[in-house]
Amino acid sequence: MPIYEYRCAECSRTFDVLHRTMHEEGPRCPECGSDKVTRLMSAFAVSVSASAHGAGSACATGSCGLGAGDSSCPTCCSLPR
Repeated sequence: MPIYEYRCAECSRTFDVLHRTMHEEGPRCPECGSDKVTRLMSAFAVSVSASAHGAGSACATGSCGLGAGDSSCPTCCSLPR
């Protein structure tokens, strides 16, 4: 089931909606109830495993999925680069 992000034209609130089917009615803003909403372009997540980078151990925080010493390991973890 896809989750879409919308912005209300009336109050400018941004909110997410889980669509169970393709034939659902358009959502209403949870803040003001308006049906004048626009679906936004959303970024998507990509999961990268440590083995894909040839690293032996996983990220210390488990948040990036990269291995110890991997040069692309983000600053969120304390692994040596």
